[in-house]
Amino acid sequence: MRKLLLGLFLIALLPLACQRQLQQDATAYKKNVVHGVVLSDDYDVYLDQIIALQQKFPIENQQILRFPVKIHVVNPLLNSELRDEDFSEALNFLNSNFISSNIQFDFVKEGNDYIYSERNVDHFYKSANVEEFFTKKTYDENAINLYVFDDYKDVIGYTHYPVLNLNRIFISKVHLQDPAFVHEMGHFFGLLHTFEKEITQQSDVSDQNCGSNGDKICDTPPDPFGASFIEKDCSLFGEYHDKSGRDYRPNLNNFMSYYGSCRTQFSPQQQDLMYFIAKVIKHPKMRVRV
Repeated sequence: MRKLLLGLFLIALLPLACQRQLQQDATAYKKNVVHGVVLSDDYDVYLDQIIALQQKFPIENQQILRFPVKIHVVNPLLNSELRDEDFSEALNFLNSNFISSNIQFDFVKEGNDYIYSERNVDHFYKSANVEEFFTKKTYDENAINLYVFDDYKDVIGYTHYPVLNLNRIFISKVHLQDPAFVHEMGHFFGLLHTFEKEITQQSDVSDQNCGSNGDKICDTPPDPFGASFIEKDCSLFGEYHDKSGRDYRPNLNNFMSYYGSCRTQFSPQQQDLMYFIAKVIKHPKMRVRV
């Protein structure tokens, strides 16, 4: 993880893992088939179709959806005494931040897996083949598979967008009670970054194309890509302008931004999109065993 220490409270730079992993390796995996949606390796195209489907068939009465979570602890000590670690605080943290989206999580009854490996998160992020080989024996297709690592270098966590039928999240242990964990789960349920320009066109301040540019969410203000500095009171340090010279005023509290520990919330439209994807794409493929 890269940090700039300039006497300010700065963000920890999170990886753009979902984009790179998807674009490079989408053809290697089974896709999530949804009636009325044409499968595409381009997540921009796929997400446009999902949003159109959501607008046509909105879910009015949202009942809480529960997802089983399987913990895989990646331990670098070959002959160490492995104990059944307690991740309940991490689960409580996740649930407290997803309850407003009517999504909740439970541990599977089988308990944790422990896997010996000296590799960190970065190693698996860089190679889809390594990830596939590493997870093949322990992957549970009917649960969210959470691979917890003791170590990381630059990448603290990543996951896959829901166009792929891959229910995996990789995260460093020290970030399990950090907004970064919630951020990755947001990607798991289909959300883009608030500053998105890798998959879509970056939003300008006018936000006239908020449904197609940026994160495709119209209640998240345009966010300047690469804005790294925030004050201790979670206010933006410096000024950032779009190409027309208008000032950006992003929401520094949004989980899908890169504003470090300032992140505390999803917007209502983000919550609705996550719930729709959870219900229509993710939930039917899970078999809750809690």
